[in-house]
Amino acid sequence: MAAAGPAQLQVAFEDVALYFTREEWELLSQPEKQLYRDQMLRNYRVLVSLGYSGSTPDLIYQIEVGEEELWIQDAEDSRQTSGPESPSRD
Repeated sequence: MAAAGPAQLQVAFEDVALYFTREEWELLSQPEKQLYRDQMLRNYRVLVSLGYSGSTPDLIYQIEVGEEELWIQDAEDSRQTSGPESPSRD
């Protein structure tokens, strides 16, 4: 069997990121929030060290500038701001 060449990195930050809604974020303790920040930075740095060359994700930028609230917009809020609701899939 022939030796395989180096694997190409086919992973985006979104594949290893975890996002919280505002409600979920508020349930975390301060140490849990800090652990989350640290882990997301570690995930990003590992991807960069493996050759990831995409733009800096918004989440990483928010962490680097010291933003305290790192939750995404709640699903209900997003429906209200994104226009008409899509048809339901029953």
